[in-house]
Amino acid sequence: MKSAPVLLAAVLPLFSLVSCATPGLDPTMPPPRPHVPQVTMSQPQNQNEQALIGEVESTLERNGLRATDRQGVEYQLAFSVLEGPVRTDVSIDLIQGRDRVVHAFARSGGPLSVFKKQQVVREAFDKALQQFEAQLPRTGSPSGTGRDNQGYRTGSPPPYSPQQPSYGEAPSNPYGGSYPNGQNPSGY
Repeated sequence: MKSAPVLLAAVLPLFSLVSCATPGLDPTMPPPRPHVPQVTMSQPQNQNEQALIGEVESTLERNGLRATDRQGVEYQLAFSVLEGPVRTDVSIDLIQGRDRVVHAFARSGGPLSVFKKQQVVREAFDKALQQFEAQLPRTGSPSGTGRDNQGYRTGSPPPYSPQQPSYGEAPSNPYGGSYPNGQNPSGY
């Protein structure tokens, strides 16, 4: 009778080891896809934004982000082209939560805007898009920087803190759309 408890004590650890074993991976199954951060795209508000939003989307995809119309994803895009009689302002922002991760702004104008309006729009857009792409997170970011292995921010973002525009730069609404009470500080 004493051998039964001893035998049971010897066999129980073996059963627990067997129950914890996991089956091997099936070699016929494809490897899991890495997570691709998604960006909710803003809806174009005017003809210039409609014509240029595709280039912004291509830039996001080249840099490892996927554009979507779904809400509740990692990032939101705020994109605006504001045309005035003398100048054109283009802003492109990538927002995570309440944190503006990327901000690009360009202004173009002068006498050329009277005769070649589309050239002025294109010039401002190209400058802003170049700034935007240069600021996007890159893959292969070192670990321990608060970013995942693709270079995107992880964890809770710090609260949004507005930045004052530099001289000659119009303030922008970081979430796109209209300003409160219909006021636009850039004077358009």
